[in-house]
Amino acid sequence: MIYYVIAVKDESIYRKEFHDTYTSNTKIMSGTDNIFRKYNNAVRDIGALNENDVVIFLHDDITILEKDFNEKIEMYFKYKKNVGIAGVIGTTIFPEAGGWWMVDRQIHTRGKIMQGHPHKEPYLMNDKTGMYDDLVSIDGCIMMIRGSVFHKFRFDEETYDGFHFYDVDTCLEIMKMGLDVGTIDVLVQHESEGPMPATWQTNKDKFIQKWTKQGFTFPLSKAQFENYK
Repeated sequence: MIYYVIAVKDESIYRKEFHDTYTSNTKIMSGTDNIFRKYNNAVRDIGALNENDVVIFLHDDITILEKDFNEKIEMYFKYKKNVGIAGVIGTTIFPEAGGWWMVDRQIHTRGKIMQGHPHKEPYLMNDKTGMYDDLVSIDGCIMMIRGSVFHKFRFDEETYDGFHFYDVDTCLEIMKMGLDVGTIDVLVQHESEGPMPATWQTNKDKFIQKWTKQGFTFPLSKAQFENYK
């Protein structure tokens, strides 16, 4: 079964009809508190999850453009047995600069996304579209996580505050379980583009400190996790 968890910052402007057609199994997590905590609360509310379940976490400014979206997600996780988390775009290395897009995109980026902007027409970011399982991080605007992962995983609400670095931190925690990070060839539109707030830098510093303390070096690569004990 597929479950949706939608992070809503402002219910007064949230256009719920965009998401009503996806599934009846939708949890709306509103408010301005820690997104790590909101996502953990949603998983607790859903209850027991198994290998065939997928929980899709997405922002309220995501619009799904793909026909047969749910079917394609289910098919991907059925055949990519070792993928624990997937998205629509991401990178095969993660730089100390702090963003999946801050790499040589011709080499390291996988996936596609329609990028919205408040002052211009949406445009397609298309970097090696396909079904991949060799990434280290995806963009957290939409994340699909295998249900069985939640038997031994929770979002790190103890380390972080706010709304940044939950995506890459989650990917790395799942990789420590011996699972893969992938991208799925489905199209969504993300309306958010603009400068990073000060809280982005705060969580970046916490992120770098957390993972370097564990012995990882930047840029982070999948090979470091294959040797992880």
